[in-house]
Amino acid sequence: INIACRENKIQQNPEIIKLGQKIISMGEVEGHTVMGSYYYSLGDKIKAEKEWQKGTDKGSTKAGLAQFEAEMSEVQ
Repeated sequence: INIACRENKIQQNPEIIKLGQKIISMGEVEGHTVMGSYYYSLGDKIKAEKEWQKGTDKGSTKAGLAQFEAEMSEVQ
């Protein structure tokens, strides 16, 4: 048994999160799209959906598309 494979979960990078928050604080709604995709890539679907929803609420069509694509990839 390969013990190294047990801890295969990727850790959040605080610098990426700070950068995403800075982009959002500057008024760029696509920051929510990027952060949602980042959280999704880490396996945190709840945070991803929250970020995508925030982006959609602020007028981002890309956030809605990212969420739709993620949902469709899970169906297959």
